Amino acid sequence: MKCENEQFLINKLCEFSNRETESEFMEYEKTASKNIVRFLMLLMGFIFAAFAISDYYFYGYSTAFLLSLGLRGGVLVITIIVFFLANKFERYNLTLTIVTLTELLVFAIYLVNLYILSARELALQFMSVMLFILMAFLIPNKWKNSVIASLLIWTSYVIFSLVFHGIDKSPSLTQRGIYLGICLVSCAIFLY
Repeated sequence: MKCENEQFLINKLCEFSNRETESEFMEYEKTASKNIVRFLMLLMGFIFAAFAISDYYFYGYSTAFLLSLGLRGGVLVITIIVFFLANKFERYNLTLTIVTLTELLVFAIYLVNLYILSARELALQFMSVMLFILMAFLIPNKWKNSVIASLLIWTSYVIFSLVFHGIDKSPSLTQRGIYLGICLVSCAIFLY
């Protein structure tokens, strides 16, 4: 005997098991969330660019600062492009995929920026990575996209820290990894 509400059953990836219901829901989400997603992507770009002020404070007017400024400006341009592109796609799934890839690209640029600046402020980096994980969950997206993006952010940061800072710096890589993992798991459970 089939359940009357079978079409509304949710699978383990937080999607409707019924493809037609999932498609209708995504169309509803597109109407309800697209402008918020676009705005938050743009906001992410402006916030990332604004941290050039702290780069100048820590590194002064140097070649590394100018490269950092270029990277931050590049992120701003990328998020402006995504802001306009997100309005063009008919399929909202494609928009959300672009959003996820943009989040990952911005984080990759962040890591390149850390490398260029030879950044050693581990506590500040740790907090920035936590913000990236929160961003992956706060910008409306599919649950699995948010989890994948935040896992890649967490993993990339741990590998970057291991390669360029080692495990003995304070706070230790183990501590940073655990706290970031707690943030990631908490956000995933909450959003689930």
